[in-house]
Amino acid sequence: MREKIKALLGVVAFYLLFTYLQPYALPPHIRIESPAFFQYLDSLTGYPILMSRIQSFLFCLVIYIFFTIVLERQNWKAAFFLQESPYGLLKGGAFAIICTTCALLIYHAIGLIDLKSPVVSYCGAVSIVFAWLVGQIFNAPKEEFIFRGYMLDRLARNFNVHLAISGSSTIFGLVHISEFGLPGVFDAAVGGIILGYMFVYYRNIWVPVGFHALYDALANPLQAGSFFALQPTASLAWLGAYADQAPMICSAMINTVLLIAFFVWKRLWLLPKYFEGDAHADAPRLRDGGAS
Repeated sequence: MREKIKALLGVVAFYLLFTYLQPYALPPHIRIESPAFFQYLDSLTGYPILMSRIQSFLFCLVIYIFFTIVLERQNWKAAFFLQESPYGLLKGGAFAIICTTCALLIYHAIGLIDLKSPVVSYCGAVSIVFAWLVGQIFNAPKEEFIFRGYMLDRLARNFNVHLAISGSSTIFGLVHISEFGLPGVFDAAVGGIILGYMFVYYRNIWVPVGFHALYDALANPLQAGSFFALQPTASLAWLGAYADQAPMICSAMINTVLLIAFFVWKRLWLLPKYFEGDAHADAPRLRDGGAS
């Protein structure tokens, strides 16, 4: 019980600092002027400002070090997952390509975009993806270390692993509400569940990092109409007031289907009740004291 309370308090404290202290640590009126190259990348992505991503990354890095290395006295190599194979980035990236390809084809099928009428050249599309990837160097590791590497890890070691994934993903969704509203919460929460199961199943933080980075670099410009012009379609009229966020809502629905497919494919209901972060060649096993 003591460990469960400790885990909950750690997650709540981290969430509060991440959500409410960050605006005071990085006040909007104090901005470091971006170099010309950063401004060029910002012009390609449109959002967010790369310098703000770097500032947020550095702030969260300090908080992460304080919780893991200072408070928990964790080894720095373990805290930053340096013992896990970086090839997980490639596996996560492959999953991201599958998801965005499915989204692309479904967007075309329902009339949201026309694949025959791109609004940018091939070189322009590559430039946009590159600009997003530069931002993801700071965003994807930051969010994955916090929400999967810290929050999910602590919760899943002390609570049912499926509830831990759902809980940490709900928190992950809520931190996006100010930027994207309720559709963004749903989209981020579903994405968080996918990322959570990737982390628990593969026991490698770099798999969700790779997925997160490449998925955002591909899906965000796709949803913004940077590759293909977004078109109104009668098939999405039922969205009503949220029709302008149709790409994000469709993405969340597609990811929900892919999540179910991944859950069935990997038989994730057979995961142990409690999570152990160390990698094993064989199937996941219960930690000491876990239910059989």
